[in-house]
Amino acid sequence: MADKTWIIIGIIFGIIFLIGITTILIIVNQKQEKQEKINTTSMDLYLSIKANSIITSGNYTLINNGNILEGKIIKDSLNEIKNVSINNVEIFCEKEGYYPEYINKIFTEEEKSFNSSIVECNLDKIGIIKIRNLDNLSEGNSEINLNLDSDGIYKNPLLCVAWTTNIINVKSYLNESEITTNPIPTKWNKLVDKCFLIEQVLNNEDLNIKLIVKSEGLSPFDYVKVYVSDSDTILNNRNFEISSELNGKDIYGEDVEYIIK
Repeated sequence: MADKTWIIIGIIFGIIFLIGITTILIIVNQKQEKQEKINTTSMDLYLSIKANSIITSGNYTLINNGNILEGKIIKDSLNEIKNVSINNVEIFCEKEGYYPEYINKIFTEEEKSFNSSIVECNLDKIGIIKIRNLDNLSEGNSEINLNLDSDGIYKNPLLCVAWTTNIINVKSYLNESEITTNPIPTKWNKLVDKCFLIEQVLNNEDLNIKLIVKSEGLSPFDYVKVYVSDSDTILNNRNFEISSELNGKDIYGEDVEYIIK
């Protein structure tokens, strides 16, 4: 009887011991996971910024957790920045005569494990846009075929139209699909009636835009004026915010105007 009692007591102590060991292991593992999470979210690393093969040099602005750092990028050269937090890393690369690039950097697990990362700034040279048209306005509904011809790269054309008294409305179509209207930029706020954003990057190519112009009582003095601008972002150096305009000024590719009569 005594032997059975000791056996039962031994089993109970064994179970208690196993439970204790398991509990300790769970607590230790949870602490390690928590510490790893803290290390992962708060760690710093080395970040290198370089220019792509198209440009020889340029400038960058790095915004990291509210800190702002400016520097130069050079072809075939790494600009190394130490102690960059992995959280909230924004990079804005720019060079005069080129479209800028905005990078919201998300670090990979591999980059975190090696404690380093390389970012390449890909800047495209700004091209020019030309407008061609052979159609004229007529009473009622007029179909106007506009050709936007790019020489080089022209990003996301914004096409705006203004019209005279006897013209009622203008609609815009791309590949038979109507293009939705876009907010009018500040620089054309009092000049145009409607704008359309064409979300395409033109690279030495033509783009056909069909305008349907509705008129009533059309006279020889009526016309539609077309404005074309490229759309991109700029870093407002005053408050370091990314925006599509800078004080209503023409940025990047030169704006083009065209009159249809």
